[in-house]
Amino acid sequence: MGTWYQLDGNNQVVACDDLPKEGVWRRVAEDDLPDYRVSTVFLGLDHNFENSGPPLVFETMVFPSGEWSEVYCERYSTWDQAEVGHKKAVKEYETELQLTKLKHKVVALQAENARLREQLGDIKEIGYPAAIKSLRRENARLAEELLEAEERDTLKSLPEGVAENDKLREELEICRTAGMAVALAVARKYERLRDFVYRRCLYNCTYAPIESLRAMKVLIDAIEAEEK
Repeated sequence: MGTWYQLDGNNQVVACDDLPKEGVWRRVAEDDLPDYRVSTVFLGLDHNFENSGPPLVFETMVFPSGEWSEVYCERYSTWDQAEVGHKKAVKEYETELQLTKLKHKVVALQAENARLREQLGDIKEIGYPAAIKSLRRENARLAEELLEAEERDTLKSLPEGVAENDKLREELEICRTAGMAVALAVARKYERLRDFVYRRCLYNCTYAPIESLRAMKVLIDAIEAEEK
């Protein structure tokens, strides 16, 4: 521990007496997962705390997103080992994330199963026939609401037609009223004329000759024929 190393042009580890002026730190790989950041770097300083074995100058760490306290650390001696170790850490935490998601789904399914069991218990408690009747009433209510909505939409889509029909009905009623007034006026006219003729008939029966009576009879017949 304590010996400095640097990388040559082929990423091979080379020992050096002191820390190079240009520095030795280099990043091998980095991956951002949904909840973690995986980083592998060349340290340049031997981190082998044992008295035997090759120098450990590469390091992979895993950090929770937004934090700097690592939850995973592994060290290596060569660039190739560091690349392999980095991929291994990424795969391991991707698998862990998938397992976490599956666990969450299991918990959600368990909660849903508990809710369904509770509902099933309620149905058993009130009885299946009563539950079916309740569902049928609910379906009927929903169907009624749907029909009312459709009727409202139909009326809203035909406001001009409804207004036009109301206008035509009003005009028809006016025509009928006017027609009845005209018919009543004509009837009153003929009634006055008939009264006049009858009065003349009575007068002629007393003072006029028989020819005048015949003329009055012809006039009365003509009026009655016209009325029919």
